[in-house]
Amino acid sequence: QLKVGVYLGSESGFANALDPPLSQQLSTALGSSAIDALAAADLDGDGFDGDVVFARGLKVTLLQSQLDRFESVWSADLDPAQAGPKINTLAVGRLDASSTADKPMDILASSNTPYDAMNQSTLYVHVFRPQ
Repeated sequence: QLKVGVYLGSESGFANALDPPLSQQLSTALGSSAIDALAAADLDGDGFDGDVVFARGLKVTLLQSQLDRFESVWSADLDPAQAGPKINTLAVGRLDASSTADKPMDILASSNTPYDAMNQSTLYVHVFRPQ
């Protein structure tokens, strides 16, 4: 079972700064299966950094903060022919030079194949622009 602990930073660091309500809200939204990657930011451009994107296997899901809960508002599955066995990392940001603060951020997901006998691996990078 997945257990989520959200720690809020302060001047003295993260020790003893657990936020139980936020931890419970995220735990409920993420479900009980392990996740492979997670990132948070203002993904929808509403001015609040309360959105969370997470990966489980080859699926990316966007959770939007709704006062007392997180709601799934978007998801996408990677094509297994164009990805490694699972997403390894997630990042968010504006990748287009003409992007402005009122536009949603891009989601960058990476995966790679296992190393083969020649010590080679293929890195796959996927960019999503949820609307």
